[in-house]
Amino acid sequence: MKTILTILMLCATAFCAQRPNFVIIMADDMGYADLGCYGATVIETPQLDTIASNGIMMRNFSNTGKCHSSRVSLLSGLWCSQAGNSSLKYSVTFPQVLKEAGYHTGMSGKWHLAKHPIDFGFERYFGHLNGFSDFVGGNKHFRDDREPFNDFGKTTDEFYTTDAMTDYAIKYINDWEKQDDNPFALYIAYNAPHSPLQAPKTLIEKYRGKFIDGWEANQKGRFAKQKKLGVIDKNTKLPSWPAHQRVWDKTSDLDKSWEDYRRAIYAAMIDSLDTNIGRLKETLIKNGEWDNTVFMFFSDNGGDAREINRNPYGNPWEAKYHVQVGVEWAGVSNTPFRWFKQNQHEGGVSTPMIISWPTGLKHKGWHDFRGHLVDIYPTLLELAQANYPDNHNGKATIPLVGESMVSMLSKSNHKRTKPIYLKFAENKGVIDGKMKLVSARKGPWELYDLDADPTELNDLSSEMPETTERLKALFLTLLKENRYPESKMAVNNFIAPWGTRSYDGGGKKEGDVNTAELHPKWKQKPALR
Repeated sequence: MKTILTILMLCATAFCAQRPNFVIIMADDMGYADLGCYGATVIETPQLDTIASNGIMMRNFSNTGKCHSSRVSLLSGLWCSQAGNSSLKYSVTFPQVLKEAGYHTGMSGKWHLAKHPIDFGFERYFGHLNGFSDFVGGNKHFRDDREPFNDFGKTTDEFYTTDAMTDYAIKYINDWEKQDDNPFALYIAYNAPHSPLQAPKTLIEKYRGKFIDGWEANQKGRFAKQKKLGVIDKNTKLPSWPAHQRVWDKTSDLDKSWEDYRRAIYAAMIDSLDTNIGRLKETLIKNGEWDNTVFMFFSDNGGDAREINRNPYGNPWEAKYHVQVGVEWAGVSNTPFRWFKQNQHEGGVSTPMIISWPTGLKHKGWHDFRGHLVDIYPTLLELAQANYPDNHNGKATIPLVGESMVSMLSKSNHKRTKPIYLKFAENKGVIDGKMKLVSARKGPWELYDLDADPTELNDLSSEMPETTERLKALFLTLLKENRYPESKMAVNNFIAPWGTRSYDGGGKKEGDVNTAELHPKWKQKPALR
C-alpha cells in the first residue's frame, strides 16, 4: 500500500496529477506476430502500429496460454488456481477496487467466467458470457448489462460482434463523459480472432490471394521483419518447420487455395479489430481523454492449432459458418516461437504487449521487462492511487502475486524480481530471471536461457542439472501454494513421464469436416466462391 508521501512523490516526479483512465484490451487467440509492429507482413494493423510507435512495446510479456485462465489472472492479479479458477471466489477483482476508489468501470466482450461481470465490480456490461460465439448470429449467452440480448443479423452488414463490442464501449465512454469528471476503467475482451472464422466480405476480398506463397514463406517473412524492427535479436534462430505439420510445396493446388482463403478470413478479423480500436481512440481524442488514458493491448494466448471445421460450406460473412485456422497457420501466428495455445512454451504464452499513455510515459520504444498478466492489476492500483484491501467479505485477501510496472513506464532497464508460474492442464513451467523450466503434455522437463535462446531450441537441462533441480523445486512449491482449498489437484500428476502421444494440432471431434472433402468450388482461386 502506498503512503501519502509516496503518492505525492509519484505525481510530482513522473506523472500528471490527474488520475488516468484505463483502457485494457484483450484479443482472443491472436499470436505473437499477428500485428504489423510485431512482424506481420500481410495483415494490416495501422491503428495499433501507430499507438505502439508512440508507446511501449514489450518483447517479453506472458499470458497463461489459455482463454479463461488469462482472464482470471488479469482480473484477480493472482495465478488462476489461486483465485479459485473461473469462480474468482478467492479474489477481489481490480474493477471492484477501482470502483471503490471512485472509478467508473465497464466491460465489453467475452466473459468466459462464472456468474456475470457486474457481480465482480463492473457497472456496465455488453457481450457474451461464454467462451466463444458466432460473430454474426450471436448466441443465447449475450447480455446487455443483465438483460438478454438477441438483436443479431444474418450477415456482417447487419451485425458483427467486433463492431458491437466497440459500439457499447464507446457508448459507456460517452455516458461517463456526460455524467461527471471521474476517471474510468474500461475492459474490452474482443472475441476476435478466435474461431469461428467470420469477417466482412470486403475485408476477406482484400486479403484473398495474399497468402498463396504458403506457411513457410510467410513465417520466414515475418521472422525477417521481426529482426528488422527489433522485435527479436538478430542472433535469434528460427525453429525448423515441425515434422507433424504439412509442407506447402507438397500440398495440392486446391488445398493451397483453401488455406489461402481461411487465412484471408483470419487476417480480415484482425484488420477489423484494428479498425475498431481506431474508432475507440477517435472517441477518446474527441472527448479530450486520450492523452491521460493508459491504454494496454495484448492477447490471452498464442495461436490455436486445433483443426475443427464444423460448417465450412456457407460464406464466412454469414451466420453459422464455422472453421478454424489450423495448426500450420497457428505456427505462423506464433513466429518465432514453438508450440501453441494451451502449451507453456513461448508459442503458447507469448503476447504482444502495447502500452500507451501520452502524458505519462517517460520511456518509449521496445522494453525487455519480463512481464505477466498478473502485473497489470498492481500497476493499475499504483496509477489510480488505490489500495488493495486486506480483507474482503470478512476474510483476509490473498496478496497479489504480480509486481507493478509503473517504474517500467519511466525506465528502460526495469527488471523483474518475482518468478512467473506457468501451468495449464498437462503443460507446466516456471520462469526465474532469464531461466525457464518447461514441459509440454507430461513431457520431460526442458531448461532454457531465454536471453540467449528465446525460441527455446537449446535444452540445457542436462548441462545445468543444479538449475534444473532448483527450478523443479520452485515449480512444485508454487504448485502447492497456489491450489485453492477444495482443489483435488495432485502434485504427482504433473511429473509423469512423456508417454506415447504426439501433438497433432488438437485432434478432431465427431462431426468435423476434413478439408479434403470440401466441394472443389470452395477452393477456387483467386476469386471467392
